[in-house]
Amino acid sequence: MEQLNLSFGLAETRLTVAEGLALLWEHHLNGKPSGRSFYANRKALCRTIGHIYLNDLTKIHVTNMHVRARANGLLGKGIAGPQTIRHDLMLLTLLYNTLRDWKEEGYRIAGFNFATLHIPDRNPTLKIKRPKTHRREVLAARDQFLRFLQHASLRMKQRAYFAIDTGQQEIDLRKLRVTQYDSARDCLVFIRSKTGQRIVLPVTNREREVILEAKEEKREFVLEWTNHINEWRRLKIALGLTFQWRDLRKTTLNETFNQALGDIRPAQKIGGHASPRTTWDHYIVDNGQDLRPFLDQISQTFSEEGLMKKKIGFSKN
Repeated sequence: MEQLNLSFGLAETRLTVAEGLALLWEHHLNGKPSGRSFYANRKALCRTIGHIYLNDLTKIHVTNMHVRARANGLLGKGIAGPQTIRHDLMLLTLLYNTLRDWKEEGYRIAGFNFATLHIPDRNPTLKIKRPKTHRREVLAARDQFLRFLQHASLRMKQRAYFAIDTGQQEIDLRKLRVTQYDSARDCLVFIRSKTGQRIVLPVTNREREVILEAKEEKREFVLEWTNHINEWRRLKIALGLTFQWRDLRKTTLNETFNQALGDIRPAQKIGGHASPRTTWDHYIVDNGQDLRPFLDQISQTFSEEGLMKKKIGFSKN
């Protein structure tokens, strides 16, 4: 665990934001998917307000931090969009709520007595308006995806195959084990990290080839993710790709929806969503194509030609 420099007062003990986050990670978020997803936010908070004591942190500190972060993002010095800011606020809220619970329970962790912790009753994030996020409606165009494959390394290609062929999230593909392949049914069995839901998907020929290679080499995991982020960023810039890696999952669900002629259920099943509403609201880019047959029929019925045919059909001899 990170070395903590605890400041002891006369009656109560104080922690800085960075020290509190270190304890939160070690004893609450360690090994959890949320710990991995919040890690970049933790680094940013430690860099900007980590030196401030928890009882001294105010709404003004948090607001000013995000004003500077968004300005840097606009200037190209970093990414600080609405989603990043929302996650910062979520992490700070979790930090204060968890430490307050530990204080009330009188926990002693790593030699630290939380009963003496000096922490305010109100979170500094209270009444800070969360910025609205607009959902992305970007899909991976076929020509861009094929151009990306032409320039990608073998391992990157394999990761892309599984991303587009399964429609699963990166976190579940990163921990995909050879043992998840059911050779009798020629299927992969996924347990979603986010919900724990079980998803069974048939494998494609290129997936099967990669799985059998990993099995033959006695690897634990199917895919190799070393240097993935750096290679992806380099290719994205060099090739001018408009889609992000996470858009591959959305592309798969949209292609499934379109091939199912507007039936949302297959895309819902692949996505592992509890309801079709989740799939529709968060993943499907509605281009109105499922309505084309109906509107074409109406257009034909109410065209001059259509009206003439109807008139001829009802004429009397």
